[in-house]
Amino acid sequence: MRTYLSDGIESAGIYAQYDGHVKRLLKDRNVLACILTGTVKEFQGYSMKEAADCIEKEMMEERYGLPMSAEMESEVSDMCNLSYGIAEAAAAEAREKARAEVTAEMVAKYEKILEKTVAEKENAIAENTINILASLVRDHLLDVPEAAKRAGLSVSEFNKRMGH
Repeated sequence: MRTYLSDGIESAGIYAQYDGHVKRLLKDRNVLACILTGTVKEFQGYSMKEAADCIEKEMMEERYGLPMSAEMESEVSDMCNLSYGIAEAAAAEAREKARAEVTAEMVAKYEKILEKTVAEKENAIAENTINILASLVRDHLLDVPEAAKRAGLSVSEFNKRMGH
């Protein structure tokens, strides 16, 4: 399976054993910065440059015992920049997906609120209609059976609403 790392190693002309590749890659501050910012809690929130600045090149050369040529440092830096670009693209895609999910949730919540508001408004209109009809009945301008019919209620239900 080809990956950006395997393509980078191949394009950089590195054909040593896997262990040698790893040692050389881990020796570069930029590669370590990529790894540290993505995995180590203390480095979360650091930019790659900030993390790389925290890593002393001399310490890495002593730890792994592999001298880092300018050409090798440049090639590894190019690979790290590529991986950083891929990580940024993946993060952008994840942010867009999260935005879409949040937007869908917000739309669903808005629709529920709208449905509730419409139902409340319809209930208020129905209640006001009953109150107006009841007022017309009390003023002897409308009889109870006609008022109940207009309210869509039975005569007994209309009388209950009127307080009779």
